[in-house]
Amino acid sequence: MAALALTVTFWSFNFVVGRAVAGEIPPLTLSFLRWLGALLIFLPFAWRHLRRDWPSLLRAWPKLLLMGLTSVAGYNTFVYLALERTTAINAVLLNATMPIVIAIMAAVAGVERMSRFQALGVAVSFGGVAYIVAGGNPAHLLSLQIGAGDLWILGATVCWGIYSVALRFKPAHVHPFALLAANMLVGMLALAPLAASEAIAGHLPVVTPATIAAVAYVAIFPSIIAYILWNWSVAAIGPNRAGLFMHLMPILTPLWSMLFLGERLGVHHLVGGIAILAGLVLTSRAPSARPAPPARHDDAPRRDR
Repeated sequence: MAALALTVTFWSFNFVVGRAVAGEIPPLTLSFLRWLGALLIFLPFAWRHLRRDWPSLLRAWPKLLLMGLTSVAGYNTFVYLALERTTAINAVLLNATMPIVIAIMAAVAGVERMSRFQALGVAVSFGGVAYIVAGGNPAHLLSLQIGAGDLWILGATVCWGIYSVALRFKPAHVHPFALLAANMLVGMLALAPLAASEAIAGHLPVVTPATIAAVAYVAIFPSIIAYILWNWSVAAIGPNRAGLFMHLMPILTPLWSMLFLGERLGVHHLVGGIAILAGLVLTSRAPSARPAPPARHDDAPRRDR
């Protein structure tokens, strides 16, 4: 449980850092630099496991591609795109629906059944999401006046939901360090041409001690340490129970945002946040688990391990 609390703390401050450097580091470039730095730092620790497990990873390349694209390339890039267009408080409150999205994805994938209480929780929480997205004025929804930043952050939660469920189908007996390094590599390769397009368009990062520190933070804490802890926790207790710790993010990030960014909580944030949290309470009711799929023959452990 302490591992998940640390994970959420690191990720909550990532929103603040991303918002703080918005306008100084282009979002696609920030995402690429984050994972390039993370891979360079992490590779010496993961190399032995990556070299040993590479055959298993190659045999499971569709799963690896899905995990790398949805987590490293998808989720994080969408968050930084959102933070250029909306506040950290708005982003993290919408991001708080992540446990609900995970529950939906788990039900769709047949990993866990969704109970009636969970279905009600989904409806209540998305009512809160709609209220926040509308800025407290439901008429904005009817006229489709929805901020691009809100859409990006909702897309990010879908990416993370897919990734969290995909972890349940990861190649068996592959070391977590090898899996994380492979995901970093897939995501970084996908981000490289996108970051290059920003540079070609003349959108270059401003190099200052603050932006260097920001890249260093996002490369180490939310990328390496938090991902290791998250992957280990999902494997230990499942995606739904691990996702419940995301409830801490709408508490921690507004505190950091008000302290470091000078942002303010609006009434629509409070009303929508209460509805989201109420839905999360309902969604946290234990679902009916289905048995895990049997391990494929090509993922069976080798005798030399």
